[in-house]
Amino acid sequence: MLKSYFESKIHSYAQQYFTAHPEVTLVAVTGTIGKSSTKRALATVLSQAYRVRMHDQLANTSFDVDLALLGIEAPAKWRLKDMRLALKAAKYQLKNPPTVDVIIQDLVVDKAGAMAHYGTYLHPTVAVVTAVTSELLDSFGTLEATAREELAVAGIAEYVLINRDDVPGRFANFETNANFNTYGSAGSAEFRVDPQDT
Repeated sequence: MLKSYFESKIHSYAQQYFTAHPEVTLVAVTGTIGKSSTKRALATVLSQAYRVRMHDQLANTSFDVDLALLGIEAPAKWRLKDMRLALKAAKYQLKNPPTVDVIIQDLVVDKAGAMAHYGTYLHPTVAVVTAVTSELLDSFGTLEATAREELAVAGIAEYVLINRDDVPGRFANFETNANFNTYGSAGSAEFRVDPQDT
């Protein structure tokens, strides 16, 4: 009971964060693979001009997402003292000027409706879809269902960037946002990257 109360309080603070700090830009990263490397690449580029928050670890639950949005590191095991400190840190994040300009956050999509849940309180300025592959077939059953959920981020973001190499074109009809482009090494990508040997 205490744990569920604690998680609901953290979720409430995460919901309030972007209302309290509308100047902070959220970049959401989703996809079945490639989220860590994409987050690191984005952070490397954006940190040249902005204060960036990015947890290196991938989130495993929506609670992990809430903690990361608030800049709170999770201990190996939650004790009462840790919960109090986390709540204090969350309140601090809400009441004080932001310490970041950009938050880069991966979104956990492990069941149908996960993206709709995020849409109740997150509205990313930019969303990046890294890949739609078979890694989540146990959760979604089909690649089409996986694609539908991963690409649902388009419904909550202002702008979407899709990896043309790892998101099959047949899923384009799941893209619901007119403000999108593609990237990749494929000739059909709007933003083209030429792989080079290093």
